[in-house]
Amino acid sequence: MFEFSTFAHSHIQIYDNDDKLMVADQAQIRLWDFHDNKEDIPQLVTIMEAPLKIDCLKVNKFTETHGERAGVFYYVIACKDEFKVYHERLDLLLQGDINNKMDRISSIEFGLDLRNLYIGTEKGLIFKFYLPSPKQVEEYEPGLNGEAPKIKLAEEEPIKVETKPDYDYSVKLLYRVVGILEEDFFAIHVKYSGLKVWNEKSGDLNGVVCPEYKGEIDQIKATPNGQFLLVGFRDASTIMFFSIDKASTMLFQVEGSKITRDYEMFETDDNLTLMLFKTKKKSLELYAIKWEFETTKLDLKRLRKLDDQ
Repeated sequence: MFEFSTFAHSHIQIYDNDDKLMVADQAQIRLWDFHDNKEDIPQLVTIMEAPLKIDCLKVNKFTETHGERAGVFYYVIACKDEFKVYHERLDLLLQGDINNKMDRISSIEFGLDLRNLYIGTEKGLIFKFYLPSPKQVEEYEPGLNGEAPKIKLAEEEPIKVETKPDYDYSVKLLYRVVGILEEDFFAIHVKYSGLKVWNEKSGDLNGVVCPEYKGEIDQIKATPNGQFLLVGFRDASTIMFFSIDKASTMLFQVEGSKITRDYEMFETDDNLTLMLFKTKKKSLELYAIKWEFETTKLDLKRLRKLDDQ
């Protein structure tokens, strides 16, 4: 459809049902908007020179459809121990920090219904903050010298993802399983420790046995129903599928699902039916994912009736 040169070396994200594009390097953010149902180049919406060097950047991929957060996109920028929250055309909404100059923010994720913001750090901590609607922020006390209000902690004490003292177990990836609608349920890459799952409501935090883990997890994605999880281990040239047991806060490898191949990066669609690989030969390869389900317990007569209807 189009091509353009971009300065972005750090962050590229498509969101809002693939209608918007965010690109950034360590000093600047640009937002683009695609024209609905038109084969046309996207429109540049806004450019912002970031007040912080951008170490981490996150925007919610979808908005709420009702309530005070309906239609709101939150853009969170983090540098060292500080972060700022923007909305609309990158208007500053809130600011905050993790209250430790010796630590550094390493990952960002949004909670269920965009009510909370989770911040992971290099020292293996996860902080939970309230994420108010823009209207609720109007009631907050302004910061010093007219600065943005300070975001409020939802929990006084952060979660520690590893108890062993031999390393700083950095929270490199923090991924909320969007198909689980009752609580905030996460898959986490903890450096040196590997893959973990965390149920924030129950407090359960469990490690996942992965002999393939060699120190790097580059991608985590879940199916929309929250039943399966895909995890990429780039340094081991391996991609694995896991089933999610929410009740026990555990992951179990899906038998026969391991993919072994060299790649630089890959992306999938939201339904985990297509995979696009960027190979080390600088080519792109598109594959389909075939899902086969055990059907002996299904009521096929009822399903056929639903199909007819």
